[in-house]
Amino acid sequence: MNGNCTTYLATIACPPQAMLGWDGGAIWGYFLGSSGKCASLGYPPGCGNWVVYTPINLVPNDGFGAWRIPGLKSFHDYINGRFYDSTLYAPKDVVPLANISKYFTSPSEFTYDGTAYEDSTYCFSPAAMYDAKVFAKANTPPGYANPTTLPAGYRSPPVSRCKYPSLKTRMIEHNWLQKTPDSLINTNFGGGATPWFFNHGYTSEPASLFFDGHIELVGCMRAQQAEQRAGQLWSRNTPLGPAGYFGGQSYDFLVGTSFHVLTLDGIEGRDVLGIEG
Repeated sequence: MNGNCTTYLATIACPPQAMLGWDGGAIWGYFLGSSGKCASLGYPPGCGNWVVYTPINLVPNDGFGAWRIPGLKSFHDYINGRFYDSTLYAPKDVVPLANISKYFTSPSEFTYDGTAYEDSTYCFSPAAMYDAKVFAKANTPPGYANPTTLPAGYRSPPVSRCKYPSLKTRMIEHNWLQKTPDSLINTNFGGGATPWFFNHGYTSEPASLFFDGHIELVGCMRAQQAEQRAGQLWSRNTPLGPAGYFGGQSYDFLVGTSFHVLTLDGIEGRDVLGIEG
């Protein structure tokens, strides 16, 4: 189906919809419409929401996707049952909090007033959400194969395929929240509303959950030093280009990493090495 939404709906299945939550008598979500095998279900919108059903959007290279939305109903039902719950938003994540903290008092699973929407502070590793062959070193060029060219490219691997659970991140803070710069907004983006991302500063140390369940602060400095010891650990050959995940919008010239996002070998790879001592 070559990753095509219309073809998937017509020939394979109507997937479970990416629901945000109930608000009164209505449910919000990134629905795929009512074509093909979804025809009898009456879902609104359409395939414009397909990006939410893939780990990360690399073509075009806007970097959005399922990895950025842990607050979906399928996940938040296991937490406190709400998209906008303080559990999913770190206290230091002040830029998005300024927009959506007003929703924390709402009893609804999802709330939207028509002006403010923000995804969770935390994000999954999109590299680990694809089959490991997508970001495999063995590819030509090394580190990336279009998932549409692989029989199981979009098949999310089981946790048991993680070869280095103490060295591969599973979820981290998306924005730069630890050892922050003197400005909240990244002026390298237009619009004057985008915060710095976790990989925009050499001193940034996002809180990180690893596949073995432990949590620690992982510095961009440490991730880069790991590459000095072991060679490249994240892919420079994806459609995002050699700068990786918005590396061109960085705060300083020392940082240069897209660990967690573009990990070589995906779930079978490493983002850091053990601390020397």
